[in-house]
Amino acid sequence: MIVNAVYRMKIELLRCLLPGLMLVVACVLVPGPATAQYNNIVLTPEGVSEYEPSVVINRKNPKIIIVAASRNVYRSSDGGTTWETCKLSPEVANHGGNIVVSDRKGDLYLFHLSGEAGGRTDRIACQTSKDFGATWSLAGVMTATGDIRNPSITMDSKSEFLMVWTQHDAYGSDDASHHSRIMIAESKEGKKWSTPIALSREGDCRDGNATPKAAGVVISREGYRVSTWSHEQKIYADRSFDKGRMWLSNDIEVEKQPGGTNLVIPGVAGTAGLPILLMNQTSGRYAGMLNLFWADQRNGADDTDIWFARSVNYGDNWTPAARVNDDAKGKHQYMPAAASDASNGNLYILYYDRRNYDDNQTDVYLAVSRDQGATFNNVKISDRPFTPDPSVPSGDRIGIDVHNGLIVAAWTRHDEGATRIVFTTMRDSELSAPSNNASASPK
Repeated sequence: MIVNAVYRMKIELLRCLLPGLMLVVACVLVPGPATAQYNNIVLTPEGVSEYEPSVVINRKNPKIIIVAASRNVYRSSDGGTTWETCKLSPEVANHGGNIVVSDRKGDLYLFHLSGEAGGRTDRIACQTSKDFGATWSLAGVMTATGDIRNPSITMDSKSEFLMVWTQHDAYGSDDASHHSRIMIAESKEGKKWSTPIALSREGDCRDGNATPKAAGVVISREGYRVSTWSHEQKIYADRSFDKGRMWLSNDIEVEKQPGGTNLVIPGVAGTAGLPILLMNQTSGRYAGMLNLFWADQRNGADDTDIWFARSVNYGDNWTPAARVNDDAKGKHQYMPAAASDASNGNLYILYYDRRNYDDNQTDVYLAVSRDQGATFNNVKISDRPFTPDPSVPSGDRIGIDVHNGLIVAAWTRHDEGATRIVFTTMRDSELSAPSNNASASPK
């Protein structure tokens, strides 16, 4: 099966190559409407601050939507109109970093950081719900040998999970003898985990650009795995063709990432520029294509942008970076989240955007591509801007999920010294389509 996949991807690569030139994608960008048309719902109760939302559509019943944030897990059973707070299993402490996913049967899985009170965060707990999020129970716990940060989860069609994370000997330590590295492990239904394997070379534990930070991992229909991460202002990739037993001895350098994972955005208390890796899961000619999104400051410290590259040969070669946001230069777009619709391969990128202001006011935009990244249509989906408070953490990520044309998004908004989770939902048919006279994106 691997041989057939390799042959198919080689044919696809030859189709995409221009004669005598490296694979290039022409990313064409189209201005979207300036005014939001979508209902924004604040999920966080008054008097509570939370951030880092993860959101999922139940794959069996799309009216069930789960949003997991740093403090609470929320459930809607009517497509996002009304919400309730979920009661999780009390067997393990929840230290945040929540990630929620759904399998094809509709079973839900919630992964979160855990550990002993006052000690290191050295565990990932998996809680599961078999009744669409109404009740939750502990499925299993993975224990690491160091502090866990920035976990990322992916799942195949058989509910087998791959998880990557940054593991610190001692998080935040300045001791040169303490190191960090990207780790990976797998599990069936989140119960028992394989022995973790190190993917990256070592970095320090200061949680800056010299610390490798996990970003993503994907599994193909044929079973091969690809992972990406950031380290020292570069993005790297690694892969395995034998279900994770062997990985590349030399990581692939995908792109430079000026500003790295610790981008400086005025008014924001720390911004993680973690790249997001997606794989096309359709059965058509683009099956298995890798799509990578990230933010960097290659156009200057006052001009953060969202970028895109793709690979059709397992990450060996990548297209040149193409700009996703379609505004004029000189404004900040940052903290992207991305999702792909498995039914058609459409790409959706959620991000913070300051194109409309000369100060730190911030909107939330969604970019959509219906042609595998050749064009992106940018649409504002927040109903009003907010101004970040640098004394209040915003977290490292926001959340988006897509299923059969249904799009759900959740982000963190600053309101009078507090951070609250905001949710909206829409259908792909409600988004403006790109025009025929789009112009090429500036690099």
